[in-house]
Amino acid sequence: MGKSEDAGNENAAASQEAAAASSAQAAANASAASAQQAAAAADQAAANASQTKTPQQRLKELQSLYDQGLISASDYEAAKKKILNQLTQ
Repeated sequence: MGKSEDAGNENAAASQEAAAASSAQAAANASAASAQQAAAAADQAAANASQTKTPQQRLKELQSLYDQGLISASDYEAAKKKILNQLTQ
């Protein structure tokens, strides 16, 4: 193999690595957007539920969202705290 072929192969490998990195970044961005959408949906569900459901129903629904992996543990704890704080008001 000559020097020009080696350089061509290195350029192709670098291009493939750049494309893979770009693809990984796009996947990470999509995942972050999905997580934000799920958190927003959980917040909206909590807001809707707070108007029409008992605190017990809201806590069960919140637990269900968490069990299904639709919200994170921190989102679960924050929403649970809001519901429980409303009970003491």
